[in-house]
Amino acid sequence: MNNQQASTQAEKAVIESCIRDMENICQAIQGIYPAINSNIPTSRFTNSEKEACNFIEAIQAALRKEVKHV
Repeated sequence: MNNQQASTQAEKAVIESCIRDMENICQAIQGIYPAINSNIPTSRFTNSEKEACNFIEAIQAALRKEVKHV
């Protein structure tokens, strides 16, 4: 394996680790705000629940985009 391949492989490992970390963060937030995973309509969410839901959706969208590149 040459230096370029090793560098690419190391970069991929870092990205995969970051993806796992962000998935864990999203799961932790969902644990704090259980309404996010319920059948409660989003219109009944508190402001904090709405913000948490928006944050999770943004992270998940970014992760889906990044996973395509890894």
